Amino acid sequence: MPFPLIYVVGQAMSKRIHGTMRAVQAELGSLSSRIQEDLGAIQVIKTYGLEEVRRKGFVAGSDRLLVANMEAAKVRIQLGPTLNALAALGMAMLILFGGRALIHGDLSKGELVAFSGYLARLVWPTLTLGFLLALVQRGRASWMRLLELQQTKPDIPDGAGPPLAHSPRPAHVEVQGLTIKYGDRAVLDDIHLTLAPGTITAIVGRTGAGKSTLVDALCRLIEVPAGTVFLDHRDITTLPLASLRAQIGYAPQEAFLFSTTIADNVAMGYGGGTAIPAARARELERVVGMAASADLSTEPRVTAAAAAAGLTRDLAVMPEGLATIVGERGITLSGGQRQRVALARALASTPRLLVLDDSLSSVDAETERVILKNLRDVMSGRTAVLISHRVAAIKDADQIIVLDEGKVVARGTHEQLLAQGGTYSELYRTQLDTDIIKKEPS
Repeated sequence: MPFPLIYVVGQAMSKRIHGTMRAVQAELGSLSSRIQEDLGAIQVIKTYGLEEVRRKGFVAGSDRLLVANMEAAKVRIQLGPTLNALAALGMAMLILFGGRALIHGDLSKGELVAFSGYLARLVWPTLTLGFLLALVQRGRASWMRLLELQQTKPDIPDGAGPPLAHSPRPAHVEVQGLTIKYGDRAVLDDIHLTLAPGTITAIVGRTGAGKSTLVDALCRLIEVPAGTVFLDHRDITTLPLASLRAQIGYAPQEAFLFSTTIADNVAMGYGGGTAIPAARARELERVVGMAASADLSTEPRVTAAAAAAGLTRDLAVMPEGLATIVGERGITLSGGQRQRVALARALASTPRLLVLDDSLSSVDAETERVILKNLRDVMSGRTAVLISHRVAAIKDADQIIVLDEGKVVARGTHEQLLAQGGTYSELYRTQLDTDIIKKEPS
């Protein structure tokens, strides 16, 4: 009688173990995210004196994790004694009822001894069952979190159509009636534009005008309505994402670098390099005999891209040059250097469509003009889209698109837009006045 009860009790307690372990995993994930966030924002925390505030938050998270672990431990500890008690109850019932049957002659001594032996042999499997139930439920809690991640559907589904055929020609891009909304607010409203092959298109506008959203839509980093964005006359929503993004070199404003060498970061633009941190790579090489990664600092595609991105002068003062390790997220480089490494990565991919989303905002205006001048040769033979808050830096573009509150309010060349007046002329004159003030002696 107790052994069926052991199964029922074991199942009930295993469910409690699963619930408590899910809580432990959730608290551990929350605490790990907080630690990662604090380490990434360490300069901000120091600047604003937030050490004590963040420490209290960490302690509170640790306390919640401790409580969740203690609750899980209590349930696990209860499982073994409970199953042991039920097993002992089975032996007690055998002695009670078997002894009575023996006294009344309903059971022989041999049969009682046999029953006792069989029951004793069931004790160890019963205890093992308890340990296995606890172990399985702990693993199941972790597996469920992995399963949730694995089954999460991407916000941007892969296109079902065939990939784009390889072509050395510059990309042809059309945008027809593109509207992007976040809630009830239209970030982009009925955008129509054409990027002719081999031309440079600049996108300007005030902060919040929708410039970055537009280039994200071109790269399909956000979902776009079907029939609104076309690459080489193909709707990008029908293209496999790998095929689409293989055509594009994208340098975002917020440059992300891996904790490896500059050369590796640049080479990732064409699928080379490694994202394994240098210290970890050395450890793997020492412990498991993993082959050392190739030195890409002399690779022609890497050196050419670095030169085009204006890194030559910076690399000259670095002892290791392109082999310099940049640290986590590129912490050893300045903001401008990080942006230029990201630009070099985009150039190394030799894209048919080059997209620069204010990717030189952390360099001074003169350096930006020099880099963009150098890029004219690099961008020849490909279509380019530039975003810059500095109007003077993009005045040589083939066409300039002016956005305001998500709408195209003007388009044309620099001279045409100045003659028209409006937003572009106002931005240009404001920045021109600012540059004059900066150059005046104090």
